Amino acid sequence: MAERYVIDNLTVKADAAVKALPNGVKPADLAADNVHAGLLVLDRLTAVADFAAATRLIAPLQQCAATNPALKATVQKRVRDVAEIHSAYDRMVAASEKLKNSPDDAAANLVVGRYFCFYQNQWNQGLPFLAKGSDSALASLARQDLANPSASEDRAGVADAWWKLAESQNGQIKSSEARRAAVWYRKALDDAAGLRRTALH
Repeated sequence: MAERYVIDNLTVKADAAVKALPNGVKPADLAADNVHAGLLVLDRLTAVADFAAATRLIAPLQQCAATNPALKATVQKRVRDVAEIHSAYDRMVAASEKLKNSPDDAAANLVVGRYFCFYQNQWNQGLPFLAKGSDSALASLARQDLANPSASEDRAGVADAWWKLAESQNGQIKSSEARRAAVWYRKALDDAAGLRRTALH
């Protein structure tokens, strides 16, 4: 019920944002304020997978940013991100259905794990799926991550592995893996000493 309330509340905000965005020329500063406010709502809608409401918000956001090149580029990038997340979500839903009858299906586990880790930043939920996934390198790294090592060197090793993997990726996946590396680098610093601590800084 609480989740439904959040989604309903966001839908109301999205509808309000659509109405507030321009039906004509607006002053540049007001346009910027509208775009930034609208993007915040767009991000929240995407986080709760309300893509119908997110889609309604996109056109007026694009209209509002049309005369400002920087705002236009920002909105265009966010629209691409939403489309990518929407596609990943649809694949995740289909894969989740498959896992109900075939919980060890490696390809489906990979799809679900990628969605929760890379698109929702829900690593605790996504890592067990990645660990059972069909990407052997990613599955191995997920198992290392799940092992939650306590030694600084081991933590740095997990961080290095995520960072190396991120270097071969693009877009949101690259950013997500780099952020995961940063999480482990911070953990490694907790009890690092001497030259290793200097290197991690």
